[in-house]
Amino acid sequence: MLWFKHPSEFSRDEGVSRFFDAAGKNAVTAYGFLMFVLEAVASRMKVIEGDLICSATYSITQWGRITHSHPNRVRKYLKLCKVIGWVQVEFEDGMCKVSVPQMVEWRDEYTRKSGHTPDKVAQSRARTEQRESRQEGALSDHLTAKEPGLKPPPDFWVTGNLQEWAAKNFPSVNIEQETAKFLRHEFATLRNDWDAAWETWIQRGAEYQKRYDGSSSQPSHNEQLLILGKDLGLVQKSDESDAAYLNRVNERNKSRIAKLDS
Repeated sequence: MLWFKHPSEFSRDEGVSRFFDAAGKNAVTAYGFLMFVLEAVASRMKVIEGDLICSATYSITQWGRITHSHPNRVRKYLKLCKVIGWVQVEFEDGMCKVSVPQMVEWRDEYTRKSGHTPDKVAQSRARTEQRESRQEGALSDHLTAKEPGLKPPPDFWVTGNLQEWAAKNFPSVNIEQETAKFLRHEFATLRNDWDAAWETWIQRGAEYQKRYDGSSSQPSHNEQLLILGKDLGLVQKSDESDAAYLNRVNERNKSRIAKLDS
């Protein structure tokens, strides 16, 4: 359906109030998250064998895109939704199914008050479902599209497969620490496959660690600039002295930091 009806005192519903209490000081953010979830469920409502099904199933990453939230917040708030009572949340194999049977009552109440006859409702529902089918296809294309960028997207998530790959091939690397650095980094060239970019980052982290592992001395300032130059995509010119090249890397890095802080 293209829209859904809910009570004007929805925010004071007993279940929603419990949801707010569980969210604490982030109640306003949690409320917006809940409305995004309800909109997603409403958009997936369909009739199957005469029954109106009110549920939506997406991966955690997709729920993150829908609710404009980081996957960690998605997991937290979806679990909190269970306290509402009329919201059912099921996790399985990286997917999350959210069901809201209460929407059937909201829709039936509208049908009774609006005076729409069952046959008109059925005809309207059929036309709506056709439109929704086309919209779902467009939404799916949008969610799976990869847009190139210089920084990892806010909803980038290290999947279980990526974690297993890193643990198997580079067990000495601190995954959480390197991922935090990866998310803050701005690359010199556009990327559109962030999983591959993350794998390259972890591999470089392992090489860097191996290079200086066991040594109490930290890499010199010039050595750090040489490494940074590679990350920034700067190549030393044939007629450029080492000092000039390092100075160019330093200036580019200062400019990049100033841009990020602005």
